Amino acid sequence: MKKILFYFLLIVSTFASAQDGFIEISGKVTDEFGASLIGVTIKSGSSGTYSNFDGTYKIKVTNDPKTKITFSSVGFADQTIEIGTQKTMKLFYKKTL
Repeated sequence: MKKILFYFLLIVSTFASAQDGFIEISGKVTDEFGASLIGVTIKSGSSGTYSNFDGTYKIKVTNDPKTKITFSSVGFADQTIEIGTQKTMKLFYKKTL
């Protein structure tokens, strides 16, 4: 019985998360030398977050391959990336001159 309940809850939670129209994108932001970048602003529509102490982030975005995420930080050029079918994104940032 416990096994059936577990699978039922798994199916319901998967169905519910797909129905809300959003997905979670996660990743890591580093500079061109591979050093983690802290405090990079990550935005998509009305959602936003910052990269944490090791450069990682999670953001909930609209479940649409044309959804774009913008990364911005002082001293670096802003970058906007279309998510496509990715659920994990690693960004290499280059410093502006």
